[in-house]
Amino acid sequence: MSSAPTRRACPNDYFIRNENPLIRTLPVLPDSEVLLLVGGSPKLEAGTLEDAVAADTLFEIQVTNVDGVSTITEVRGFYLP
Repeated sequence: MSSAPTRRACPNDYFIRNENPLIRTLPVLPDSEVLLLVGGSPKLEAGTLEDAVAADTLFEIQVTNVDGVSTITEVRGFYLP
């Protein structure tokens, strides 16, 4: 495995790479709050989980223990100026 970084276009001058190969799957509560960054603005707006999946941005994900199960309870867009 090469330690050289993968080259990609960086439209906002930030390149964040997750080198952890572990993929985690967690349930999402149906009434979870989803907040998205829209149009490059730092202002968060309500959205859906499907909107978050389609977005090309970073997210802060709140994971809470619900009845003994680690569950996503909030998804917030992460603004990089």
